Amino acid sequence: MGPFSTTPLSAAPLAALFSTVLSLALAGVLLWSGLDKLRDRVPNAATLRRLGVTARLAGPAAGGVALLEVVVALGLVWRPGATWVLAGVAALAMAFAAAGALALRQDEPIHCSCFAGAGGRLGWRQLALLPAWLAAATWLHAAPVAPAASAAARFAFVALALASLRAAVVWRARGEARGDRLSATEMYAWLPQR
Repeated sequence: MGPFSTTPLSAAPLAALFSTVLSLALAGVLLWSGLDKLRDRVPNAATLRRLGVTARLAGPAAGGVALLEVVVALGLVWRPGATWVLAGVAALAMAFAAAGALALRQDEPIHCSCFAGAGGRLGWRQLALLPAWLAAATWLHAAPVAPAASAAARFAFVALALASLRAAVVWRARGEARGDRLSATEMYAWLPQR
C-alpha cells in the first residue's frame, strides 16, 4: 500500500465515536435542565401542580425530577452503558411524554419549565421526542462508548460546553445591561458617567 492509499474506516470505531457524542449530548441536555430546575424549583413545581400533582407533593416531586436528571446526566458521562443509566433515560423520557400527554388534555396550555422556561409548552413535542430518547438509550446499550476518552475527560468536555453556553447568555445580558445603563445616563444626568 502506498503512502496515499486510503483504507475504509471500520464500523466499530465510528459506532463508538457516535455513542460517545450521543451520550455527551444527552448528558448535556439533562444536566442543563436538571441544574436549572434545582436552582429554581418553583416553575417546575407550578408545572407539576397544573398537571394534577397536589401542592404538598409538587415541590418535592420537582426536586426529585431535577435530581434524577442530574444523576442520569452524570451516569451518561461516567457509566454511559450501565443499565441503571439507560433505564433512567427511558424513565425520564416516558415521564416527559406522560407530562406532554396530560398537558394536551388540559383546557389551557401548560408552560414547560424545561431549560429555565425556554422550553415552550408541554404537549406534542414531548410525545414526539419519546422515540428518539428510547432509540438513544437502545443505541447506547448496544454500542460501547469510545475508550479513548476517559470519564474525567468526558465530564470536563460537558462542563466546559455548558459553561460556554452559560457564558454566551451572560455576555448577551451584559450587553443589554450596558445599553440600559447608557440609556439611563442620558435620561438621568445625575448618574455617574463611566
